[in-house]
Amino acid sequence: PCAFAFTWASRWAIAVMLVGWDEAVAAIRDKVEFRLGGSSASVRDEFGVSTQVSFDYWLSNVSTARAVLIAAGLLIVVALVVAVRRHGASRLWVLALLAAPACFAPVWYELLRNHSQIHPGKAHMSLPVALGVVVGAAVFAAAAVRARHPTAVPAETSTDPPPAPDDLQPSTSGGRGGERS
Repeated sequence: PCAFAFTWASRWAIAVMLVGWDEAVAAIRDKVEFRLGGSSASVRDEFGVSTQVSFDYWLSNVSTARAVLIAAGLLIVVALVVAVRRHGASRLWVLALLAAPACFAPVWYELLRNHSQIHPGKAHMSLPVALGVVVGAAVFAAAAVRARHPTAVPAETSTDPPPAPDDLQPSTSGGRGGERS
């Protein structure tokens, strides 16, 4: 979404420079209103249709989509079972929190329903990314994460470096250490 927004902001800046502020703003406002819900014969206004159109496009036009979806589903189920067995059901909150960003894709599709339904070839690309976010969240929730606690240093332990062996001690006679004169 950020790259998409930057692309359009760049186009708008160029339009303002080329045709002037008033004409550019009128054209931009017209396009934004159309993208957010303008009338088109191929656009349906029901909630969830935009997400379904993108999902259907992904499944029917990307040859690996079904395999990715099945593998991801299996991995998520296994990770959930492991997470609950290792850490208890409360670990599912970790999964929910980490997987929440995956909701941005369908929210984006529904907010820009006109664009999402007219251009599913571009719009569907966020679905596998969102699925990857959920898989990553599930694997992290299942991982055996240990808290790091500072180890206590016993009182009798000194922080001074250990003494050097006798044969490396400097000699008081001015010669090399460990030599006798």
